[in-house]
Amino acid sequence: MNIIFVWLWSFGQLPLPCFQQPRWCYRPRALAVLLTALLGLSSLRSASAQVSTDPLWPGRQAPTYSSSPQPTLERLPPVEEEPLGAGEAPRHDPANAPADSWGEPSLIEPDASEAWLTTEPPETIYLEDEAVPARSRPMGAGGGMGGMGGGSRSPLSASAFWIPTSNLRDAPGDFSVHGENLQVMVPVAIGAGRFTSLSARVGASSYNTTAELPGSPGTLFPEQLWDINVGLMHVRELENGWSLGGMLNLGSASDKPFHSIDEMNLSMLAFLKVPAGERDAWNFALMYAPLGQLAFPIPGISYSWNPSDQFSMNIGLPFSLRYQPSEVWSYELSYLPVTNVTATVRAQIGPRWSLYGTFQTHSQGYQIANRADDEDRLYEFDQRLLVGSRMNLGESWALDFSGGYLMNRSYYYGDSFFDDDVGFDVENGALVQLRLEWIPRFAQRS
Repeated sequence: MNIIFVWLWSFGQLPLPCFQQPRWCYRPRALAVLLTALLGLSSLRSASAQVSTDPLWPGRQAPTYSSSPQPTLERLPPVEEEPLGAGEAPRHDPANAPADSWGEPSLIEPDASEAWLTTEPPETIYLEDEAVPARSRPMGAGGGMGGMGGGSRSPLSASAFWIPTSNLRDAPGDFSVHGENLQVMVPVAIGAGRFTSLSARVGASSYNTTAELPGSPGTLFPEQLWDINVGLMHVRELENGWSLGGMLNLGSASDKPFHSIDEMNLSMLAFLKVPAGERDAWNFALMYAPLGQLAFPIPGISYSWNPSDQFSMNIGLPFSLRYQPSEVWSYELSYLPVTNVTATVRAQIGPRWSLYGTFQTHSQGYQIANRADDEDRLYEFDQRLLVGSRMNLGESWALDFSGGYLMNRSYYYGDSFFDDDVGFDVENGALVQLRLEWIPRFAQRS
């Protein structure tokens, strides 16, 4: 809970009161990620210091309470059960119960309140300006400069990135940027065969440059750019086995978010999944994202081919491939028109630690406040080579750290993603990213 308060405090300075004094209002955000990590580790250490062995379940840890004496636990006398009939299995036999995440017998099944963590998501999750298969999105493959969003089943994540100073290409001056990102997803309605959730994301990027805003001579590049959105998703499974659903996002990506209706955008997605055999399915989708590379409704059709647990391929648009030849190595590839490509190689070093290498393209659109033409957008584009490590902290937290090299960096102004005549380029440079996420125990099982 302390982690949530720190992030709400740091981002709670936005939006309107801070536009007059951005340097003072946004300064606390630089400490948010560090405080988040420290508080998370502190909570884990406190929890581990207040556990002892449960006498009723040898090997399992049970909480103790330092403020009151530890109660004495006594075993109940054995219960005499009625004789079993011929062929009847023993009742409540721990040896035959399914194992939980500790590898111990479990007599309790997850209730309906945990269904949102184990519900199978749509084969492809579309986020704002791109669509990448849910299981293939590494750290850094999302929208916004930080780009660490989506794809996982983590209902709470916080991340930060830093791009050191690089020179402008073919122009005097330099360019550097850092930022933070917070994502939250909360279920609001759960039932048999249906699931509804609300989500929110706040991303902020801070720039230090002498470059001018493309298309606005004499106007410096904005000191801050925001990417804020709230969304609603609903998924329903029909009686015939088909699954359908939709997503609706209201957001604002701008130097002054929600300044007016001209700085707001509405993204939509509708999808249908039709099973084909025991393991495969046809996927149909229609997506609209006004700040994406293609700012018009995009249809999608693909065949989800899953011949084994080690190999799966989404044939069509969007395209994705996943191959895991062993318990150590896995390979992932995804593509969505026009330039959204992600390729990842991952090595599972141990049960809590993995290493990965990723190549990906990144793009983001913004609507600058008070622009002369409402159709104009500010676009950023780059290509990234990343090497990272992911570690599980305790039972429910994960820390992802990566660094790499940025190439083909451009910032330009136009009425479409392909209108790049007015803008500037930045020399190749480095990138460092850090992500902390909460992964509930039942989500790890799925």
